[in-house]
Amino acid sequence: MGYRVTLIESGHHFMVEGHETILEAGLRSGIHLNYGCSSGNCGECKARLLSGEVQRQFHDFPLTEVEKMENTFLLCRSQPLTDITIAANEIHGSGDIPRQKIITRVSKINRHSTDLLLVELHTPRTKLLKFLPGQHIELTFNQKIKGDLPIASCPCNGMVLQLHCMREESPFSDYLFQSMKKSERVLIRGPYGQFSLDEELKQPIIFICEGIHFAPVKSLIEQCINLDLPQSLALFWMVSPPEEHYLNNYCRSLEVSLDNFRYHPLTLRERHTYPEIVERIVKDLPADTPHEIYIATNSALGDEVEAIFNKRREGFDTLKRMRRRQLPRS
Repeated sequence: MGYRVTLIESGHHFMVEGHETILEAGLRSGIHLNYGCSSGNCGECKARLLSGEVQRQFHDFPLTEVEKMENTFLLCRSQPLTDITIAANEIHGSGDIPRQKIITRVSKINRHSTDLLLVELHTPRTKLLKFLPGQHIELTFNQKIKGDLPIASCPCNGMVLQLHCMREESPFSDYLFQSMKKSERVLIRGPYGQFSLDEELKQPIIFICEGIHFAPVKSLIEQCINLDLPQSLALFWMVSPPEEHYLNNYCRSLEVSLDNFRYHPLTLRERHTYPEIVERIVKDLPADTPHEIYIATNSALGDEVEAIFNKRREGFDTLKRMRRRQLPRS
């Protein structure tokens, strides 16, 4: 039996199922609850119970007598016994998330093709990465090999970070494809970037991405699904041969299972250019309906795509672009 949790300030709500803690259920549901260790030691996930009952588990963090009188408890060490209403700290934007430094380990290496790796990192259970979908992190191997990659997974599980890596000419890429090993330690710093979902807007959403830049868009789409957003979602994923839509089956499965999701895989042919494809996308949009547009492409193409939307839609849409830090080549 599940119980409903309502956050008094934002009005967000979610269900806690089975043996989940309130924190686990909130993160799974796409709610950006503030937390730290997730094990009852730091106190960052403190909340106040306004109505209903919760079952509190033992934790090391000491609550003051005043906090106890105010029905303060830790989200990571509590489960609801009834439907509850609480006051809790939520993360509202990238500025609310501190820069973090965590030692992780490589848990999975999936060699999808000669030039493409799908990698998973695991953080310690007591030090999860707090981030917003669409953000990116800096990785350091052997204290000297550095690179920057978007996170392709959603924040619902900050202990598992998925990364998509395309081969390129750099020492960082060479290390990933030639030397990286399972269980290897990796220092991560971040998160960085403001390419995140605006959850308050209720307009139809369009995602436009190119090649490997599908990674941050995947994170945004999964966040939309976890939040159960009602508006329509459309993904336009452009590739240029010999590149491929490397998670094509995943996208097709979303289209089959979700009524409000449409997937448009686009392949650049000899007689077409990316801007021409984007012109077609813009032309097909309803003239009187504003959209949220999320663009994840290389810098040059992003400039062209943004210019086309601004020209053809005259500022009618809310547009966000992925912009990553430029690290020195290492």
